[in-house]
Amino acid sequence: ISSSFKLGLLGEIGIEILSLLSAEQINELVYQKIHQLMDADVFGIAEYDSVRNELHFNAIIERGEKIPASINLSESHRPGVWCFTNKDLLLINNWERDYPKYFGKAPSEKTIKGGNTQSLMYYPLIAKNNLLGVITVQSFKGEAYSEQDINLIKNLSVYIATALSNARVYHHAEEIIEQRTQELKAQQEELIKSYERTRMLSEIGHKISSSLSVEDIINHSYTSVQQLMGAH
Repeated sequence: ISSSFKLGLLGEIGIEILSLLSAEQINELVYQKIHQLMDADVFGIAEYDSVRNELHFNAIIERGEKIPASINLSESHRPGVWCFTNKDLLLINNWERDYPKYFGKAPSEKTIKGGNTQSLMYYPLIAKNNLLGVITVQSFKGEAYSEQDINLIKNLSVYIATALSNARVYHHAEEIIEQRTQELKAQQEELIKSYERTRMLSEIGHKISSSLSVEDIINHSYTSVQQLMGAH
């Protein structure tokens, strides 16, 4: 496949990505399309969870199977953590050979979950100077990724990071609208109660002023106060 075709396809995928409003939707779309751009037995998008201090994969998709996973940032031996912490590309085309280039020692373990891939790329997701997470594409073949693949994953990350940022703004706006709606509903209910109390007080005053005896005044007052307390 020619470079120009891949760039055109990347643009089309990018437009579709920007129309989505969840990491899960983006994850599935890119997994379906990325095989036309590069070798991708495994694909995943991880968002940073600041509360748990971890990278959360809604699902790493491996050969069509969805595998939920999370990596705590204290696990510094993980490629995803290295990528996120250093805000830079991590590229391994031979696991045993390339892993020590980043970590200074041979790998003690390989995958989070799923099969053992030989080639993998991680790239940070950054939008408006905010580090949102990482993207990864992996292959069970060695020497799977070229300079062209690196450029493609970099450009793909821009679309994904922008879409994730937009999704966060959208969902935050939804939460604010829902909160404001509940506040307005509560204010409306309080106004109705206030109006009802005012109306009943007016009726009490009218009945008292029209009463001709102390006993009638007491009876009207007692009944009206009972009604008012019930309305409150």
